[in-house]
Amino acid sequence: MKWKFAENNDQKIETYSKNLKISPILATIFVNRNVDINTANALIHNAYGIIEKPVNIANMDRAVDFLMQCIKEKRPVHIFADYDCDGLTAGYIMSMFVNQCEDTYAEVYYPERIEKYGLSKTYCNKLIKRYSDSTIKPLVITVDNGITKKEEVRLLRNNGFAVLITDHHLVDPNLLPEDCVILDPYLGDSKIGRNLCGAGVAWNLCRAVEERVARNHNFTNGLLYAATIGTLADIMPLDTYNLALTMIGIAVMNSEQAPNNIKMYLKHCCKSGVIDSDEISWTLAPMLNACGRMGDVQLGANFLFETNETRLIDILSAINKLNTERKKIEYKAIEEVEKELNPDTEVICVDGHKYPVGIHGLIAGKISQKYDKPSIVLNQLPKENIYVGSCRSNTVPLNTLMNHEKKAGNLLSFGGHAFAGGISLYKSKESDLVDSLSKMIRKMKDNGTYDQYIKEPAIQIDAILKIRDINNSIRNKINAYAYDNKTFRRPTWAFLNLKVKNIVPSNAKPKNLKFTLSDGRHSIDIWGWDIRDKYEEIGKPDKVDIAGQITTNFLKQKQTTLRIVDIRASE
Repeated sequence: MKWKFAENNDQKIETYSKNLKISPILATIFVNRNVDINTANALIHNAYGIIEKPVNIANMDRAVDFLMQCIKEKRPVHIFADYDCDGLTAGYIMSMFVNQCEDTYAEVYYPERIEKYGLSKTYCNKLIKRYSDSTIKPLVITVDNGITKKEEVRLLRNNGFAVLITDHHLVDPNLLPEDCVILDPYLGDSKIGRNLCGAGVAWNLCRAVEERVARNHNFTNGLLYAATIGTLADIMPLDTYNLALTMIGIAVMNSEQAPNNIKMYLKHCCKSGVIDSDEISWTLAPMLNACGRMGDVQLGANFLFETNETRLIDILSAINKLNTERKKIEYKAIEEVEKELNPDTEVICVDGHKYPVGIHGLIAGKISQKYDKPSIVLNQLPKENIYVGSCRSNTVPLNTLMNHEKKAGNLLSFGGHAFAGGISLYKSKESDLVDSLSKMIRKMKDNGTYDQYIKEPAIQIDAILKIRDINNSIRNKINAYAYDNKTFRRPTWAFLNLKVKNIVPSNAKPKNLKFTLSDGRHSIDIWGWDIRDKYEEIGKPDKVDIAGQITTNFLKQKQTTLRIVDIRASE
């Protein structure tokens, strides 16, 4: 991979460092991400000021008025959430907030994946039957879903229910539910709030109601940690608002003000004893997502709602076991489907009926990543002649591919984002779908349009550091912030002309190597995971350059190390 060094403006970095009273390394991060000095100052010294006022999402005032009126009418409140981590936290936020309102009762429902995504007719009919003899009909609130559920909303409205949709997905005007209140950042022309996750939208609605009634934010401040988890789990772009929100949320989770569920997680699951964005993105969120993937979404909900420490320990133990089982099934599934797939096709389509529906997207993602091709994992619906599937791509955007197939009649539906989505199709259309997609991609390759999606990977280097900079103080300052892949990417540093003093392979996994490296003044042991082939490929040099990220030492959690991104021979 190419290394692209930032053209550092030393004078600007010095200005940021001096005026903001931060280290040059932290100043370098803000300068290289084009964060102006006033925004950087607010993030560093007054992050709460950025998120204090609720985001003025399109339709916010109407949603606040509607929710307050329904509460005033003493309507029971039923919240329909989603089964992923964003949906779990969104449902938790909304139900906790509504339940603390005077004389109000809220009940949240988390569907399993087999019930399919979003507000369902089955759920609606159960509620209608439950309240058939009631004079006061409930308010149904959707969180992180509902924006396309036109028929379901009509069913509820025809039976006297009030409906409030809160979502954060792109709107198809033809599918918008009618005769209800919708809070979604994609409504209208304003782009305000479009980087909010479902939990972020729910949290801001609660905050807006709280501001209207209480003129303070004491209660929603206590729910901020859940919005942080949802934001990072849903991989939302880290604009200034989301940076401030997650920074405060992470700080709260590491403080005495952390709720008991987080304290128990820190004590029993977090090896470093400190929560940062990596811990949430790579450990906590996958654990909670595993509950929905493995058919026990309520277990994830229990973690959020439970306060008793003893029960929380039992819940975390159960979640850990479920997540371990998920990993085993996922690894086995990938091994098995790789034996059957044809890597020479333009699109890889595999049968996933033997595996839990919740891991189909993970399988498709791993295959797409390995073969650099769009991948689909299909499963036939019980007693129906229909396939549902998860699809992933790291080349041509899925909306480009699948919207074309929908128009061609090869798909019944497609929903999702550019690189991750879900589809449904008649079983008889599988071969037509794969053939049509393959023809489209071959045509793109022939006329050159495919090339725009294939980019030679380049590592963005923020600055050249020394081994002495790999320390806990710098790590903690860097990890106070969350990072994404584009808007506020995690910093990567270069360490040049390091002498290789010793190499020790792992006994269990010989491709993992422990390097003892020296820059002439300081030495450090750094593990390179699955790096032996790369080191041999560059000629096993005595001097190396390393591109890496400063992080917690996996083996010695209270120490700091370097996560190796790339290694090359020194010039």
